[in-house]
Amino acid sequence: MCLMGVIRDGKVVLDQPAALPNGTRVEVALSPIRDVDGVPRPGSPEAVLRLVGTLTDEEADVIMRVVEE
Repeated sequence: MCLMGVIRDGKVVLDQPAALPNGTRVEVALSPIRDVDGVPRPGSPEAVLRLVGTLTDEEADVIMRVVEE
């Protein structure tokens, strides 16, 4: 299950209520996708997709090598 939300005052505030009973322990893995101004974070999937068609083949190869490492 993947839920989206924002950080407010050091707490995760979910966009939609979670379909889990109160008291359920969960694991939260943070993966920032945008900064506070709504700009995609460098390296986020959205930021990478914005590069499509703007890179040379060599640049794309370098990025793919780094991702695979």
